Parts: sequence; C-alpha cells; structure tokens
Amino acid sequence: MAIGNGSYVTPGTIIGTAGATFLDGSPWLAQPPIVGRCSGAGGGNVNVLWDNGGFASTVPSTSLVELGVAGANSLDFSGQVVRRLSNNQSGEFIGVPVLIASIALTAGGALSDFAIIKSNGPSNHYWAALISDLEVVAGQ
Repeated sequence: MAIGNGSYVTPGTIIGTAGATFLDGSPWLAQPPIVGRCSGAGGGNVNVLWDNGGFASTVPSTSLVELGVAGANSLDFSGQVVRRLSNNQSGEFIGVPVLIASIALTAGGALSDFAIIKSNGPSNHYWAALISDLEVVAGQ
C-alpha cells in the first residue's frame, strides 16, 4: 500500500516505537485516533481532510499510516462487546470496537487487522489491539 490520492490514513503514532510490530495504546488513548482522506499527493506530502473536520496541507506521508479494509472475519467483531485475550486483568480491557481496519505495522510489511476499542470500564478511555488478541464476550 502506498499513500496517495484517496488513501485513508491515521497518524503514524498509532504504531509503537520504530521497528515495533505492535500498536501503541500505552495503555490508554484519551480519544480514538483521527482518520483522514488524502488528496494532492506529490513530493512526499499529502493534503488530509480529517474526520473531525480539520484540513491539513502538505503533511509528510511518512508521518501517516495507510488504513485498509479489514477481513470479513474481523468485521464480525463490529457491534460486539470484546475483551483482550492477554493482559486482561482489568475490566478496562472490555469494550466495544469503534474502528476496525487493517494496517501495516512495519513499512512494506503484511497487513494486520486491528481495532480501536471504547472501554466499558469507568475510565471511558480507548485502547488499540490486534484482532488476533480479541474475543467476543459471551452473553453481552
């Protein structure tokens, strides 16, 4: 995937430290990451219309990560209450997906499906997880 006209993107900060193969939810996100659509690609920069109504011109494409469509099995988590499979000792790691997409965790790497989850716990925070680290909470 290469960022260009019409690409959907999110800030690259959603991925952990350089070379990491994980998402950065350290441990909480105060809000879900913004998503935008690119236009005017050229010279390594793009213009981005963000989903919060903001517009940014000449954004370096290296500061962005392209989003793709998640696989059908991953989309089955939509509208479900899910929990994290690992490091799930806290009730904060139970919630509802607000974004399900695919993302390359390393430049040129394979796509991995992930979700941004709105916690059902008292913190009202968000967290990011790979779909492979989620399961549906029975009876919810």
